Amino acid sequence: MIGKMISRKWNGVVGCALGRRYLMQKRVAGFHASMSSDVDGQSTFEDHVRLTKSTFVRTSHFGRGSYLGQGSKVKDATIGRFSSIGPDVIIGGLGRHPTNYLSTNPAFYSTLGQTGLVYLEESSDFHESLQTTIGNDVWIGARVLVLDGVTIHDGAVIAAGAVVVKDVPPYAVMGGVPAKLIKKRFSEETIKTLVALKWWQREDSVLKQVARRLGDRQFEERDLAELSEILSREEAEMR
Repeated sequence: MIGKMISRKWNGVVGCALGRRYLMQKRVAGFHASMSSDVDGQSTFEDHVRLTKSTFVRTSHFGRGSYLGQGSKVKDATIGRFSSIGPDVIIGGLGRHPTNYLSTNPAFYSTLGQTGLVYLEESSDFHESLQTTIGNDVWIGARVLVLDGVTIHDGAVIAAGAVVVKDVPPYAVMGGVPAKLIKKRFSEETIKTLVALKWWQREDSVLKQVARRLGDRQFEERDLAELSEILSREEAEMR
């Protein structure tokens, strides 16, 4: 009897997960989640998001055109648009411990009883979990670890194996343990212009017009001027 109950419960869980995946793929254009992905019902997705094999997502949001590499885990995070996340990446969900308290053990700042020991009548104001934010057009390499509460701004690149412990500026290339600035991708003036343009918010009809400029390996300042002109013109026509 117990075996039947466990089997029925397991089948219900699997059926629920498959049902969510089926509904998402029907309701959200271009959405795809591998059969081995694990996604909760609180996470939300824009169109053309890809979750590959053995990915794990909890209470997070993914913007359009972003993908999650094989074996990667995301929890309590917001992922912007057109961001590329490599394999075996961990973003958020690890929790924190207070390093400025005399003890880092939760028995002395929390009443949740993580170890079964509780010495306080009420928890301190320390928050173990924080929201993590990944911007738009961000590339995160394989086996990167992004700690809770970190913000990686638009256009940033994180080298494989890095551990990101603090906020990352727009269009910065970071690497190492802990992650440090390697270089800026473009000049400060170009970065300021790109952040202001927010091309990732545009409709596909506009992105098709500027696709060549966004994907040109011989990028020049004049390309940015042309990009700005096209986007400004399209914005004016929509008003």
